[in-house]
Amino acid sequence: MNWPQRRQDAKKITAVSNRPPMSNRKLAIILAAAVVLSCAGCATPRVPLDQATASAVQKSAPASELARAAERIRALSACPAAEFVPATPLSFLVAAMDAPEADAEKAKLLFRLYRDAGCDIQAPDRAGLRPIHSAILFRNPALAQFLLESGADPALPIEPPSKQSGKSGYEFTELVCAKNAGRCPALKAVLEQWKSRAKRLNPA
Repeated sequence: MNWPQRRQDAKKITAVSNRPPMSNRKLAIILAAAVVLSCAGCATPRVPLDQATASAVQKSAPASELARAAERIRALSACPAAEFVPATPLSFLVAAMDAPEADAEKAKLLFRLYRDAGCDIQAPDRAGLRPIHSAILFRNPALAQFLLESGADPALPIEPPSKQSGKSGYEFTELVCAKNAGRCPALKAVLEQWKSRAKRLNPA
């Protein structure tokens, strides 16, 4: 699926008031491309964390760049949420994991480090979507599985200002898949298996 089509899909599905949702949802991808094209090699310890993170997860980034970003994150005393607005650090990296120009394994490493630094995997971004909702929006079953195993809860609702606020991840999946099936059979299977597992562990 190409990015222009993704933007159109997201505008139809998320419809955040007063701003185009996909331009905000895809901040990570825009930054990643900008860093690679106009700021190659500039990810030093003084670069803002969002830019350093975007640059470090590129497939073309040297291992030293990833190591520098990881070292900075490990040194954090709290989640640097303000540096990633309108995204959150974790939703930023979820977008990177779904981007063809980024290395998903690098993004997963930094995701875990940000989570360990105190970033909440359930926290919504400014559009009202939590990381698991982003994986659902991207129709990415492998990404959804990774987030579930990392502690994401698909039962939690989307938050305002999204017009889909109040919908759980399961309900959002039905809405997204009604628009464009894509990888939805595999995505639904992942979520249903997780839902069944949650019921077994918490029968009440």
